[in-house]
Amino acid sequence: MALAVQKSVKAGLLSKLDTGREGRDFDLESVRWKHVTLKTCGGEEELICPMMVASTVSEVRQMIAESVGIDAGQLELFEKKGCKLHRLRNFEQIPSRVMVKGIANFGRKACDYPHPWVIVGGGKLGLRTALHWTKRGGDYVLFDRKLKVGGNAWNGIANKWSKLQSEGSHYQLDYDCYDGVDLLRPFNRYSFWPTRDEIIAHLHEVLTEYNMWPNMHMGVQVQDLEIQHEPRGTPESLKTYELKTVHVGNLFNKVQDLTDTAHDLFAGRQTNTFVASCVAFFPGALSGPHRRTFCGEEVFGGQIGYGFNDEFDYAKVKQQRGLVIGMGAFAVENVRTLMEHDAKKFFVIARHHNLLLPRMISWYVNQSRLPPPAAVILNAMEPMYALYGLDPWNFYSIQANAARTVASIKQYTRWGIGDVYFLGVAYGKVETIEGQVKRLKRRTAVLTTGRVLTDLDHMVKCLGFDSDFGIDRINKTRRQLGFWPDGDYRRWIASDQSAIDASRFGGTAIAPYAEAVSQWSTHFFDFPQDARTLLDSNVFIENWPKPEVGSAAYHYEPRAAAVVQISYSSSVPALKDFAALSDAYKKASMWCVAPPDRFLEECEKDWYHYCRKFKEFGDDREYPPYPYTLEWIHCLLQAEEEDWLDMSVKQRAISKEEAVEYRKRIAQRWATRLQDAKRRRRLREEKELIVPQLAGGGMAIEDEAKPVPALGYGTAASGGWMPEGEGKGQEELQQCVENRSWWEQAVPSIDPEQKQTFKERYPEAAAVGEGVEVRTLSEAQQRVGSIEERSSTRLAHTHAAFLPARMVLRMRQGHVGVNKMLNDAWLKNAEQVRSTISHQFYGVLR
Repeated sequence: MALAVQKSVKAGLLSKLDTGREGRDFDLESVRWKHVTLKTCGGEEELICPMMVASTVSEVRQMIAESVGIDAGQLELFEKKGCKLHRLRNFEQIPSRVMVKGIANFGRKACDYPHPWVIVGGGKLGLRTALHWTKRGGDYVLFDRKLKVGGNAWNGIANKWSKLQSEGSHYQLDYDCYDGVDLLRPFNRYSFWPTRDEIIAHLHEVLTEYNMWPNMHMGVQVQDLEIQHEPRGTPESLKTYELKTVHVGNLFNKVQDLTDTAHDLFAGRQTNTFVASCVAFFPGALSGPHRRTFCGEEVFGGQIGYGFNDEFDYAKVKQQRGLVIGMGAFAVENVRTLMEHDAKKFFVIARHHNLLLPRMISWYVNQSRLPPPAAVILNAMEPMYALYGLDPWNFYSIQANAARTVASIKQYTRWGIGDVYFLGVAYGKVETIEGQVKRLKRRTAVLTTGRVLTDLDHMVKCLGFDSDFGIDRINKTRRQLGFWPDGDYRRWIASDQSAIDASRFGGTAIAPYAEAVSQWSTHFFDFPQDARTLLDSNVFIENWPKPEVGSAAYHYEPRAAAVVQISYSSSVPALKDFAALSDAYKKASMWCVAPPDRFLEECEKDWYHYCRKFKEFGDDREYPPYPYTLEWIHCLLQAEEEDWLDMSVKQRAISKEEAVEYRKRIAQRWATRLQDAKRRRRLREEKELIVPQLAGGGMAIEDEAKPVPALGYGTAASGGWMPEGEGKGQEELQQCVENRSWWEQAVPSIDPEQKQTFKERYPEAAAVGEGVEVRTLSEAQQRVGSIEERSSTRLAHTHAAFLPARMVLRMRQGHVGVNKMLNDAWLKNAEQVRSTISHQFYGVLR
């Protein structure tokens, strides 16, 4: 009878643990933590991990198996009782001291290779991967045919006036979620939107700091690659790659070039051979610029040039008119440069009127843990597009439902990010025309629409880019599987995308993606068995070259690329843990370096800087107020958290009644934060550090009682966010802008009152900056039923509950020997994770 009861209880426990929410009614849960010491049988290695008291043997065994890369069936867990070892059963709670049988140590053995690894490409992705390999102590070499770092984007395409369109905080080479926010450069050392020269100087600074120059072989062209397969009967790790290289010196510096161009130029030259065990190519998305001669260029009579590098003289455009051909991201940057140089008016000619992204919305997307829906982004664009007199929902690239609650965006160029384009439209200095140039005449352009533009002095051509087919030729690639040419997981070819096609958007900045790419490539080089498992699962769609549209095999369409990235980030536990940490770090890093109110101030400064310039150029109209306000931004951020609630309700992780209660708490918290932000702003206005808030700026809301709908933020109606009595008048604003020159400072000053550190303002994320793997609401809303009813929580059996222990095991993988000092350091980090998880679950949603 007793045995039957025992079996019944065991079956009941296992069933409760495996079925998720059904187990909430079973009183097995615990919110308490303890230290569990794991020791290998027959060995001396011990690891101490924080775990929840209710954690089961089955869960811990699975966690260890995933960490060391073996099947869980090979492990047995024991507890020493007296002089005997007691075998622990799966359903039992984990004791404080555990003996692990089936492994010699807790390290996962990485594959040993006889030769160095190689990186081809000295742009952002290549340098970030090189930095990752430097930190881990690997033997590698980087080749780039340019003599200076920066890749084709910054050392071939950009000119000396070019600026980064996304945020500088997410374009730092040493952006690393494992290092935390303290190593990031603040805005007084690295601009919010750094110039080309600032970016290259930053790259040099990091390379010097980490002593990476001995591994950098600059001015070297890779001509060919030959695969030497391993001898029969020997390990697969003995397969090698022979790279044929030639020294090209300074020939390709500041030149837009393709691999095939360089190959043809040095064909027949004597090459050097470098033998590598693994090779990673990073050709970039801005490889081969399109060049086209329009009919009638010889009689045009004005300046004609391409809008990259120094091929166009912007100093000549003062108070003159012209054309910009194209409306991609680089065309938008050229418009900003033209406005900087006092251009009178430029017509932007494009086949399609592409959507542009205001700076504040780019910031919002890049700091979001959960990718914001397209409908949210489109609604958020409305204040800026009100200056345009256009509705962003009506653009050709939008597909949406009638209620405008669901949308997707598809256009054949990446986002052009910036506010100056919109300001130029408002001042009549920029006009966008859908069509193409049919032919040119003397100072005249005839368009395919029949419109004739006269009195033109310049034409800037920004016609887009092709991918680099030379990379396919070197690798002899027939088709791409993931980032592996022909499924060879010892070679890696990756670039960012050059188009948009999504219903949710994870970011416009490249640093988080560059860090992820370095993690993915390194993991599969180290553990090729994971790569083989992933290939055997057939999750990747074959990607073939498309010469007719200028797309090489490695270059994916946006949606296919998203599938590839999701497959890599969710394929193995270690990469899943990294993805969770990276998502949290996106917000922490952005808010530490560029918190919302500070970033808004810089957007306003830049906006009124150009307003002042336009007045100096002769336009004395009233300054249009910056379309976004503190209220607007805080409403967006509040809606981001509410989006988590909506998803949790759809997944039945929480009830609708619970969501209503959480929504009230979120609204109260953000209302308090808004008041604090407004107080700080008033103090900075009194010190004349920023532009005073203009009364009536921003957008009105439809319903003051409900300022943040689930997927909408009001309409482009007249009115303002500012309550009566707040803000300044137009005359006072213009006087402030004209009498002060703070926008001309080389670097912005840091005001002590600002308290830019994320941790000081938002305690619930205090530990995120230390490398903590948490999500403010994700795990809580997916797994927690009622925060008030502590006994019913499923926290003990969630992925979040094992993040502290996973951190210890993952950090163990990078060290051959384990000593007490390392163990204490790992335990300290794990304790920070544990503390933050506890606060997230039981503090944030109170």
